[in-house]
This record gives sequence, C-alpha cells and structure tokens, in this order.
Amino acid sequence: MKKAINVNKKILHIVDSVDYATTNCFQHQLTKTLSLVDKVKTVTLDQVLTHKISVNDYEQILSCLKQRTLFNNLKSLSVALKNKSVVIYDQDPWSGFTDDSPYKDSYRLFFDNLNVKTFAVTTSWWTEFIKEQKLPATFVKMWVLPEYCSKEPAFVSRKIELGFIGGLHSYRRMLIQELEKLDVYTHVTKGGLNYNDFLRKLSDIQCFIHAENSSVFINNERFQFYANWVKNVEAASRGCFSVRKFDPEAATYLGDIKTVLTYENVKEIPDLLENLQKMDPGERQLTIDTSVEYIREANVWQETAAALIL
Repeated sequence: MKKAINVNKKILHIVDSVDYATTNCFQHQLTKTLSLVDKVKTVTLDQVLTHKISVNDYEQILSCLKQRTLFNNLKSLSVALKNKSVVIYDQDPWSGFTDDSPYKDSYRLFFDNLNVKTFAVTTSWWTEFIKEQKLPATFVKMWVLPEYCSKEPAFVSRKIELGFIGGLHSYRRMLIQELEKLDVYTHVTKGGLNYNDFLRKLSDIQCFIHAENSSVFINNERFQFYANWVKNVEAASRGCFSVRKFDPEAATYLGDIKTVLTYENVKEIPDLLENLQKMDPGERQLTIDTSVEYIREANVWQETAAALIL
C-alpha cells in the first residue's frame, strides 16, 4: 500500500451533493480517498453559496463539481471563493469544447472568472488539447479502489465467455454485429447498475469487450479522441480479460496489466479469444491473479488525490 498523503495546507473539496459524491462510480472512490487526508474537508456547493462554511479558513479549493453545475453557478461561486486558488477536476472535459454542447467555451469562462490553478482531466488527449488552448491542464487517472479488486471466481468457473456491461452506443453495437458475422457472440448486460452490482456482474465474465470510437466536432473540425481505458482497468480488477482496439491512450492507463488485450482489426478477435481458452489453466489464472494484485497495490486513486491537492 502507498503511504498516506501529507499536506501542509487546508483544502476545501466542493461537490454537487453528498449523494453524488458517495454514489457516482468514480467520484465516490475519489471522495473516499480524499476523506483519509486530515486537512481536506468535503462540502457541498450549497454550503459554500449559503456561507455555511467559511472559505477564509482554507488555502486552496478543489472543485469536483459537475461541469454543468460549475457553469450554472459560476458567478455566485466566483464571489464566494474570493479569488482562492482552485483546482478543477473534470471527468467530461469534451462538454466544454464540442460544437453541440450547451457548455461550449466553459473552460475559458471558468479560467476568466476563477483563480484556476489547473484543470485536472482524466485522459491525456484532452490534457494536451486544453494546453493547446493556452489553459493549464493536468492528467490524472481514474482507477479502482483496492477493496473492489477480486480474483474470484476463477476463470474456469465464470458463466459468460465474452460479455459487455453498459450502454450500447452505435460504435459498440457495430462491434458486436461485426463479431456476430465472425460467429463470435457477446452477452450484453444493459447499463444503469449501481457500482457494486456492476462489479459483481463483471465477476461473471471471462472476457470483457467494448469499443470507444468517439469523435467530436470543435469549431467545425472533426477530432478523433480516445478515452475510457478505465473500463478495462475495472474489468481486469475483477479477474476478467478485457479486449479493446488499440489506441494511443492505452499506454497512459495500463502499465503492467497483462489481462488487457488489444487488436488492430476485428478479424483478430476470434483467434485472440480462442488462444485464451487454449492457455494452460494454471498460467492463465496466474496472469489474472497477478494483474488483479497489480491494480490493487497500485491504488492509483491515491496518486490522483495527491496530484489534486499537493
């Protein structure tokens, strides 16, 4: 396990609501990690705007507000924070830039109205894009808390050979249809599960598969960007193999996780899955166990929390 985070200044961590900060799939893991730091106090936006908490007692602000919440309350928050240094953590930075977003140009508004130290975002692609806009940006990872990691049940005891859990966006549906043409069938479980149920469902799956082929328009120019490698980390943390098309973002997340497998062409997938089934059972399970332990011991949420508050 990593050492505790030591800070020498008092930090105010602002969230939308207690419910959001304790139930959102990733925010609750960050909030739990921050709760272990003595000098960090978590409060709601309402507590700040109604002056139930004195910002004068804190040297730095960490905003984990939803982008739309920050956008809709910007003027009031600007007054309430009294020019305190602010780190803005955002899991959905694209909403601040894409042509179809009601919050387009919000990052520039945030920067102009708050004393923004940095925008902390969860993909390296968007980190670099934000920097290109002459705005400060820091890449931080999403991860899986150690207590959520599990090797059980063993690979051979799992009910589903190939599965996906989540929303069937068009690019994911296309992948599943392409696989069916190759006589490879995916067991799909719809999204909307709470996080614990999602993790339990992952533990039924030998191999998790998904696609993330997102493209956006920014100032009428099309950009292909890559994100959501944390889904592969989640799958691996529950003892699954995980399959996804390779993209440049992979290296920023995967580290020494051996159970995340990448491909260049969909036609590679049948052989890839067949090779998994043919692996020596002992070697295969050791690969799974080692990957789960790597994710557990890495505890990257602690690294992310440190980056946000130090």
